[in-house]
Amino acid sequence: MLNVICSIILSILVIVIFAAVMSRYVFFTPLNFANMLSKYLVMWLTFLGASIAIREGEHIAVNFFVNFLSNKKKKLILIVSNLIVSLFCITIIYYGILFSINGITSTDPLLFGMRMIYPYLSVPVGFSFILIQYNLFTIIQLFSNEIKSNEKKHMQEVV
Repeated sequence: MLNVICSIILSILVIVIFAAVMSRYVFFTPLNFANMLSKYLVMWLTFLGASIAIREGEHIAVNFFVNFLSNKKKKLILIVSNLIVSLFCITIIYYGILFSINGITSTDPLLFGMRMIYPYLSVPVGFSFILIQYNLFTIIQLFSNEIKSNEKKHMQEVV
């Protein structure tokens, strides 16, 4: 479902930017709203896409030293890193909600008076999905027999 939402956002983004370029350079009439709309769409796409990347195991991980540890120690490090990342996500979600609440009263005049809560909500919503995906990823790793690194997965795909 999240893939579909990101695909729709990306499609709208491409259409808006294409229309803005055509309008400015072919018809010499710029679309004033296109710049701000594309920025807000990129915000949503970034945070929702980060959640998808976590689910797919596509984020960069420095696991050179961890690969030399036993499976039990790998699981301990996985739990500690999950706690740190989860606390960070919860903090961002909390302050993102506070910041979004401030956007209820403010509007963007270039986007036909759109309330700023909509682009601001991309941060807490995106980090909520990141938190869920990261914790699911950790739980799956903890209950598997061996902690796998992304490096092995990519090497298998290449071969």
